[in-house]
Amino acid sequence: MNASRSRPAPKRWRDRALNGNNNVSACLVGRKGNGVFDATTFANDDVYFPLASPVEYTVETSDSVAPEVNPFHVEVLYQGVSKGEVKIAYREFMNNRTRPAFNQDLSYELLAYGPTKTGFKGMRLRVLKADSEGIEYIVDRPITPATVTE
Repeated sequence: MNASRSRPAPKRWRDRALNGNNNVSACLVGRKGNGVFDATTFANDDVYFPLASPVEYTVETSDSVAPEVNPFHVEVLYQGVSKGEVKIAYREFMNNRTRPAFNQDLSYELLAYGPTKTGFKGMRLRVLKADSEGIEYIVDRPITPATVTE
């Protein structure tokens, strides 16, 4: 096949490039490195199809600063109620990896006459209501890296 002529992509390439909603995924290519897109190709193909009207582009560089990401985070997961106790799972993560030594399953007795106040790793929490369908609570003090050591 001669790809130097401008013509529609053969059906087999069109079919491979369809992404599920009948849109064709293609990539513009500047084959001469002169700031002009002059062809298109489909993902993972080495066949180029010339554009009827080349398109100019510019390349700019800039100093970008990645936002600071806190590598530490925790999850406090509600696991339900059993025999008058609220069940909570506590998990710590560092750099998106779980810290197995810092995973705990916790149980707190629910008070029958009002909110249950509880705390763990510096977090302070009031459980207003808990049942098999969900939990209502107020966080009086969230967990932060500084409070985890408490």
